[in-house]
Amino acid sequence: MTAIPQGEKLREKIESHTGCPIVDLRFYATGQNANLYLVDLTDDRRLMAKIMREGEEETQSSLEAEGWMLEYLARKTKLPVPRVYWCDANTILMDFIENSGVMNTKTQENAAEMLAALHGVEADFFGLERDTTISSYTQPNHFESHWVEFFRDHRLLHMAREALNDGTIEAGTMQKIEKLAGQIDRFIDGGVKPGLIHGDLWGGNVLLGQDKLAAFIDPAIYYADPEMDLATIRLFDTFGDAFFQRYNEIRGIRRGFDTERRYIYALYPLLVNARGVGNRYVVEIDAILKRFVG
Repeated sequence: MTAIPQGEKLREKIESHTGCPIVDLRFYATGQNANLYLVDLTDDRRLMAKIMREGEEETQSSLEAEGWMLEYLARKTKLPVPRVYWCDANTILMDFIENSGVMNTKTQENAAEMLAALHGVEADFFGLERDTTISSYTQPNHFESHWVEFFRDHRLLHMAREALNDGTIEAGTMQKIEKLAGQIDRFIDGGVKPGLIHGDLWGGNVLLGQDKLAAFIDPAIYYADPEMDLATIRLFDTFGDAFFQRYNEIRGIRRGFDTERRYIYALYPLLVNARGVGNRYVVEIDAILKRFVG
């Protein structure tokens, strides 16, 4: 049995923010940087408490940013996300959503429709009004007028430098990334409009219902080229051909995505995962760099 950090204080806070007594509070699962607990209330609601593991509070990014992003999506979009009742640096209290469906054609088409609508939420600048997180790493969101500069400076080079500093990649790989960054406008369309993206669309962040998506969780949002989401989906095989066919019908997928941009955009989630998981993602990074800069 995993001990619940500050059990009595946590119970008091949950009851205060929900206005309802707790029937049961128990361990559910382990996440990357936090533990998950099921919360059953007397009014039959079931919630999820996500709590940073003890000893990691000072080294991991704040859960407050994750809670803020979920609330932002709930306010600004129709994307299904868990309702957040309360969050601080170490805790998020939100609705528990069952992952009970199967991935099929209808599910993928529904996902395409939801993400096409999300990507249609536009802004005047790339970035976001505050820095956020992806996985357990800080994600800088300084406003930029042009996508090429935003992706180059605040995504590709930023995460590569962090990966170099913590020993994830070697100097030779960094040099190739810098070489690619210097000619990035050869491959990326500078005229793209800023669209809101989820930012971290691997399969674990998608909860399935019956023939539809139940919810999207663990966002890493900002205004970007929406193809950033598509590239992550391709990279991790989150959805298949049915998704891309339906998405293309709604928004269209620009020429050059499957031959060039999906690989360049994939460098960002690959760098994030290489920092968290390790060497096999570095191999994929090097393969992409070889494709574009030799």
